[in-house]
Amino acid sequence: MLNLAVRLVSATATNTLCLSRVAPFVTSSNLLSRAILSPVQSRSFLTSAHLRFAAKASATGTKASVGHPKKAAPKKKPAVKKNAPKKKPAKRVATKPKKRTFDRSLMVPPKRAPTPYFIFNTERIRAANVKNLDDAKVVVKETAELWGRMSEGEKQVYHERSIVARADYLQAYEAWFKALPPGYLLEINRRRVAKGKLKLHRPTTLPKRPSPPFTAFLKNYRDQHAITGPFTVSLPDIHAAWKNLPESEKETYYKQYKDACEEWRKQAKA
Repeated sequence: MLNLAVRLVSATATNTLCLSRVAPFVTSSNLLSRAILSPVQSRSFLTSAHLRFAAKASATGTKASVGHPKKAAPKKKPAVKKNAPKKKPAKRVATKPKKRTFDRSLMVPPKRAPTPYFIFNTERIRAANVKNLDDAKVVVKETAELWGRMSEGEKQVYHERSIVARADYLQAYEAWFKALPPGYLLEINRRRVAKGKLKLHRPTTLPKRPSPPFTAFLKNYRDQHAITGPFTVSLPDIHAAWKNLPESEKETYYKQYKDACEEWRKQAKA
């Protein structure tokens, strides 16, 4: 019994000495440290704390850190994709309005009536059976000399034929003018001026458009006051007189203009 007691005392003393050396390196929160610090438990490789000592300096002279893990290498930032340059919106090309198409068959006016001399010259060229330009020049020269020697009685036949042809032409021109769609006369004159030709006008056989109220007043004012000369001289006085004219008298001019327009439209449609 005595020997057993001595052994227990020596074992306890040995454990106490070891624990006093190990305690500074062990934390109280570790479960293993609790088992080691227990005075009842015996020392073994399972209950002994694992000690770590500072590493020796390396050959390069750097010291290893004690108890600190190595810092992880900084993560590379993902490469930012450069935005592709935005495409500029395509410029809108202004579309030109479609040009109006015109019927060429409607744009050709009737041929003008021939003059008395032209009728006489045409008959002589046809009678001579001209085959080339030189022969035509000879016939035209002879016709001019013969026309100059003819009396007025001999020419009267050709004058009458010219008058009849002109009447037919005016009738055909009036019918052609009435059949023109809106805007055709303007386009015809534009093309004629570009070619150096004269403009076409409204047929004289058609009734003229009525004058506006102020124009009718202007004519009456000049007739009443016997004003002669250019309109630019008397226009300021006439304009002042129209402005001071009573509304009842102005209404008379407006009514006359309205009635004249209705009559003019009826004649134009007939």
